[in-house]
Amino acid sequence: MVYFKRILGILFLLLILTACSENIDQSILKSKLPSFNEQILNGDLSKFFVDKEFTLSQKETYPFEKIEGKIIYATDFNLSINVNEEFEQLTKIEKENIVKRTFETLGLTNIGTNCGIKEDHACFISGLEFQYENKRYVITLKDKKVEVFE
Repeated sequence: MVYFKRILGILFLLLILTACSENIDQSILKSKLPSFNEQILNGDLSKFFVDKEFTLSQKETYPFEKIEGKIIYATDFNLSINVNEEFEQLTKIEKENIVKRTFETLGLTNIGTNCGIKEDHACFISGLEFQYENKRYVITLKDKKVEVFE
């Protein structure tokens, strides 16, 4: 019986997360991508990138604020791009500096917008992620330090 309740709880949570993600109009956020691509991918760092444009990766959806008794949800996104072996061969410090420099150049200082399809929903580009095979180099607004995930 306990397992049944747990399974129902997990299914309910998945249903809520799926419903929230379906309320997002990602085209609104994607309309910002060309300016990001132009700022970075045409510069001196372009030699490190495999892709010719950033992609959006959804991180999390959470209750953001309550207005007139109604909960407004928000979703955080990372800008992601694949990097090449030349980037991977750099020292740890060089990699961190490039990720930080890219983050600062993009000016990711709380880029938010209403991105709801039917209801109000806030979307924030809150981080930058470089990917090389199974490694991810991530920097977020919250921490402003580069973390490596393998």
